[in-house]
Amino acid sequence: MKNKEANMALLYSEAIIDQNFNEERFRDFIREDMIFPISGVRKSYVKQDILMQCKADTNDVFFIEHGMVAAINGRNIVVDFFAKDDIIGLSNLTLGSTPDYIFAVLSDELTVIRYHKEDLIEKIMNTQEGYLYHYVHMQNMVNRLLARQELWRLPTEERIVIVLLELSRKYGQ
Repeated sequence: MKNKEANMALLYSEAIIDQNFNEERFRDFIREDMIFPISGVRKSYVKQDILMQCKADTNDVFFIEHGMVAAINGRNIVVDFFAKDDIIGLSNLTLGSTPDYIFAVLSDELTVIRYHKEDLIEKIMNTQEGYLYHYVHMQNMVNRLLARQELWRLPTEERIVIVLLELSRKYGQ
């Protein structure tokens, strides 16, 4: 009985949620066919292909397996990078939502698994685990934005060094 109570107390702790509902396990959860099975389509793109157009309706979510994508604002300024294990298109669960950026392929080749947003929403909203996976995903997105905001407060030279180190750490091969 004590063991059961201890497990219940840990079930929704922040550390347990971060550990058990991380992005890697989210991918596995989406691929599982046991509850609300959905199928994705593996697609390949080449350099300069556009995954999503700014202000255009899109109902797809992309799980990057290989390659690199740039998020570009309306003034042709790169505002973010996405690579292996990143997810594009899940930050807004509203169907028919329009992205704020153009998502263009930077690498010579890009491999993604594309899911229909409607199928993903159904799986996420109809399972308890789905809510937790989406919660952790959104928390990671917020942390990414906060880190970028902190970066803008630094002196230019320091900011450039940190950005270059971060880019080489995450995207270097």
